[in-house]
Amino acid sequence: MTTANDSDREMDGRETLPGFFRIPREIRDLIYEELLVHSGCIFLDVIWSRPASLGFTFNSRLLPTSPEILRLNRRAHQEATQILYGKNQFQVENVKNFTRFLGEIGPANSALLRHLIVPFPYFKEDDGVVAVRMDSIGMQAIDLIQSKCHNIVVLETCLFSSNLVESKLDAFGHPEAVNQALDLFMDKFCAVPSFRHLRVNLFDKPVSLVFREILNNHRRVLVVMNTSSSA
Repeated sequence: MTTANDSDREMDGRETLPGFFRIPREIRDLIYEELLVHSGCIFLDVIWSRPASLGFTFNSRLLPTSPEILRLNRRAHQEATQILYGKNQFQVENVKNFTRFLGEIGPANSALLRHLIVPFPYFKEDDGVVAVRMDSIGMQAIDLIQSKCHNIVVLETCLFSSNLVESKLDAFGHPEAVNQALDLFMDKFCAVPSFRHLRVNLFDKPVSLVFREILNNHRRVLVVMNTSSSA
C-alpha cells in the first residue's frame, strides 16, 4: 500500500533520482539546458512522430539532446519542459506543421514558447498597389502565435525570406509597403507584456536602402546583419 510519505518521496524524485532534487533549482536548470537546448534553431518541419512521453520527436541530426530526462518522473518532466520550450528557438516553415505542433504539445506548453522564427510576410502587387498577403505563411503563423503563444518574447524573420521580400519590394518600387507588415506585427503583439522586439535578419549586402532605412526607424524592430549575399 502506498502511503502519503511514499507519494511525497516519489514526487520529490528521491526514489528515482537520489539527491537530484536537493541540488538548487538554478543548477538543475543548467543541467536541463545542457541536455535539451539546441545551439541553433529547431525546424518544426522535421517533426514526424508522436510518442506519448513527449508529444513529438525531433530529428536527431538537429538536436544533439537527451530528451530521456523528461521521462524520469513528473517533477523532472515539469521542470525540464519549461527549459525545452522556453529556451529553444523554433522555426516555422509550414503552418500545418506548426498547427499540429501546438496541438500536440498543448496550451500549457505553447504558452512556454519564447522565441519563434517565421517567414517575413510576403507581398502582392495589384494594379500598382502593393499590400501584405494575408494568406501568406508568415501572416498565418503570426495569427497562430497571437492566439496560442501568450508569453512570446522575440519574433524573428528567416534570413532568406527577408531577403526575398526586400528584393520583391525593390522590384515593385514600393519598399515603404514594409510599414504595413511591421504595423501588423506590432498591432498583434504590442499588448503582450512579454513581447520585446521583432528581429529582422538581413544580408550585409543591401538590395534596397529605403527598405533598410524603414526597418531601422521602426519601433521595436531589431535589425540583424548576417553574412553577405553572394549575389
